[in-house]
Amino acid sequence: YHHGKEKRRASHKFIRDQVIGVLLNMDGTSANAYTMSIFRDGMRIADPQPLPEALRTQALFPAVSYKGAVLRLSFSGQPLKPLPFTCRMLQDAAEADSERVLAAEPKDGRYEVVFPVALPD
Repeated sequence: YHHGKEKRRASHKFIRDQVIGVLLNMDGTSANAYTMSIFRDGMRIADPQPLPEALRTQALFPAVSYKGAVLRLSFSGQPLKPLPFTCRMLQDAAEADSERVLAAEPKDGRYEVVFPVALPD
């Protein structure tokens, strides 16, 4: 778990061919309201981590950062591994619970693409 200057290990290590799921619970009536949970192959592997207060009312965008791994990301309507409960996937998010952001077109009509080839240690 990483936010600002706070950094702590919140789950177990991941290995090859595992399906890792990240659940963002923004349901204020839920027992785990405003938390993020990590699942491995459909089973919870860590306690829900509370979202910082400042992020609870902000639009949150999925981002993944991992070192030394190949990732396959799925935002589809069905989880890759079944979860012990039902919830909506990102693709199925309610309009009221999501924010659509359109990319601004560059003034000269040309887009810039950045391909990172290495990350500092």
